[in-house]
Amino acid sequence: MSLISVENEVPGFVQALPCGTTAGGSSNLNTDRADQIRSVLAVVPFDGGGTACLFNQARGHLVADLQGWFTPGSFDDVADVRLLDTRTGARPATGSQTLIHGRPNTTAVVSLVATDTTGPGYVQVLPCGATPGASSNLNTDAAGQIIAGMAMVRFGADGRACVFVQTSTHLVVDVQGWFTPGSFDDVADVRLLDTRVK
Repeated sequence: MSLISVENEVPGFVQALPCGTTAGGSSNLNTDRADQIRSVLAVVPFDGGGTACLFNQARGHLVADLQGWFTPGSFDDVADVRLLDTRTGARPATGSQTLIHGRPNTTAVVSLVATDTTGPGYVQVLPCGATPGASSNLNTDAAGQIIAGMAMVRFGADGRACVFVQTSTHLVVDVQGWFTPGSFDDVADVRLLDTRVK
């Protein structure tokens, strides 16, 4: 689902969740000041009756567009599992890679949040030790921001992946689900368009 927050009155978060459950365990979209327009992709669990709910912490408008469905058996939609929250300790340093653990040889869909940013930069999920910079999963353009997004993360045979930060920022990473073997062709990133290239 494409999820958009428009005309929020104060900073807050939006979370897609089963109706009637308690919000706040994770977020799909974050705003850090009033009157922003923020958009993300989210994996939304619909119940047997075809319903789901969106929790909006701050008063504002929401726009949700369905983009597709996972075929039965192709995606293990688990309750969100927190893999990383650096807010409980030191902020990852500029240019560093922080380890996350998952299922070996499996691709996950994760919610990726940069919070308490120290300046412009990007966040990239990559194999540990790989050279960053070929692509990004999140971008920040100022200090003090909270930016959320969704990323596909390939965990290696040892169950490891890393999150690179170009500029020091706190990170929150939550698993939203796992692709079952053979259901997702996880290729190395291929750039399809860059209008900056002349």
